Amino acid sequence: MEQQDSHLQPATAPGKNQVHEAEQIVTRFLLAAKNLNLYPDDHAISRRSIQDLHEKLTAFINRYGDLSLEVFKTHLEYEGQQLLPGTDPEQNLAYLCYRDGIQWLIFSEGVSDTELEEFLKIVNTHQVMEEETQGDIVTNLWEADLFNIQYRTNEKIWENEPLLDLSSLDTAPRGEPFAAATGPESVESASALDKELWRLAPEEIEKTQSMAAREESRNFNEDVFEVLLVILAEQRVHQDYANLLEIIYECFVDELAKWDFPRINGFLRSFYATRRAYEADGHWALPYLDDFLRKISGPHGLSPLNTYLTKINTQDPKQLKALEEMIGLLAPESILSLGPTLPKVKSSGARRAIVSALAGLAKTDLRPLIHLFRNSQAAVAAEAIMILSETITLLSETRSREALAVLFEASRSDADSVRKSAVFALTKQESAEVYPRLIPSIADSNPAIRKMVFRFFSRQRSPEAEAALIKRIKKNDFTRKDAAFLQILYQALGSCGSRKTVDFLRTRLFARPLRIGKVRALHRAGSAMALRRMEAPESGALLEKASKSLWPTIRRATRRAKETGDEL
Repeated sequence: MEQQDSHLQPATAPGKNQVHEAEQIVTRFLLAAKNLNLYPDDHAISRRSIQDLHEKLTAFINRYGDLSLEVFKTHLEYEGQQLLPGTDPEQNLAYLCYRDGIQWLIFSEGVSDTELEEFLKIVNTHQVMEEETQGDIVTNLWEADLFNIQYRTNEKIWENEPLLDLSSLDTAPRGEPFAAATGPESVESASALDKELWRLAPEEIEKTQSMAAREESRNFNEDVFEVLLVILAEQRVHQDYANLLEIIYECFVDELAKWDFPRINGFLRSFYATRRAYEADGHWALPYLDDFLRKISGPHGLSPLNTYLTKINTQDPKQLKALEEMIGLLAPESILSLGPTLPKVKSSGARRAIVSALAGLAKTDLRPLIHLFRNSQAAVAAEAIMILSETITLLSETRSREALAVLFEASRSDADSVRKSAVFALTKQESAEVYPRLIPSIADSNPAIRKMVFRFFSRQRSPEAEAALIKRIKKNDFTRKDAAFLQILYQALGSCGSRKTVDFLRTRLFARPLRIGKVRALHRAGSAMALRRMEAPESGALLEKASKSLWPTIRRATRRAKETGDEL
């Protein structure tokens, strides 16, 4: 509704809070207009932005009265205070209204969300200057008859509108050429000329197709992210800040459902730049940003990604690199959201990317990964141990001890798959602490684990591994039920032993019965088998000497070592 004789000047100067609230409302106008352009009318983001604008505008009007905005070419003003500077003219609410002759916009008590939506649709429709027959903002507002949204126009624009004067046109015949152009042939010629005028050149066709392709592939959420981050930086009210982050969250989930990771990575990098600036300044909104990061890293925020991971089977290096980068930009809590999906991931490349990214996140905070291991089914717990094994290489010495303790715990799990993952991870570590903790796994009930640990010790050439095996054998707490375990210990020692091992085996093979306990036959046999595996020249000489011993038990042990294969 156009207002003609309204008194628009205030009786008293507005307070600072009043101007600030008006600025917040204008910001919401911009955001709502943008969202209406990008999303269908019934989309949650569109509805929420209109609802938020309506609530804030109604509260303002109830507190201060009508909101009257003066329109200038580059900005809006409220009570002489500039509210909207420096945006792209084609998308500037002020410029669009100014261009069509509007001087004031007045929002009155009782304005509805339906009226606000209709007003924004009209403005959006005229972002690009159209032909005269398409109308203008003023005309459309008049036709819409929005009772509680009034406007005041600059009448001079319409008063000075030049009228088309047809009296000066020469309508008289212009001689034979014109007269000749009245027959059927001339009509066909004019028609051909008309078609020729509208025919596009090849370069024009190519340019048009390129423009259409760019428009079809345009990503509107990328625009939204950019706008929202700019608006976010201007927020001063806590609840407003939280509401805007909620809108950004919905945009993030919507974009993630499209699986366009490079664009998401761009947004996350911009987000972290904002967060770093806030952290440096001790900004009050820093906790809001951290909560937002945890929220997008939660099960609901990453639900589209989990769906994607169970479906893809790509090995495209660019896509996998973008995926790994995106996960690495999330909060460590994403380990709890993505970890349970790992057993379902078919793509080996995607699995590697996920494990690598989650290991990087666990470096920041181990707790989510440990929680995943201790509170998940065996398949997921095994994946957690795999991630932990990669994480250890990234940790300091102090924190790697914490991770090793979890691997030791997992190596005693009741689930074969978890034990196997943990033992495999431990065999990749170079810590001397690993050797004594792995020795019990030589007798694991799972043959694959037994073989894995035996091969691990067999490849070792370290004094620590040798010492750990000798120390365990010296315990002399074995019974005949432990025969297989004891034989494997001796074989492992024979594979990794040094001159020190030769001396130890000599004493075991030729020792008096009372010095090697009740299962002395097992010790003699194990010693002979270990000597057989050793490459030292002394080991052969000892076996030759044992084969001629006066003690029958020593001769039997030597003969058995030559006849018996490895016990695994």
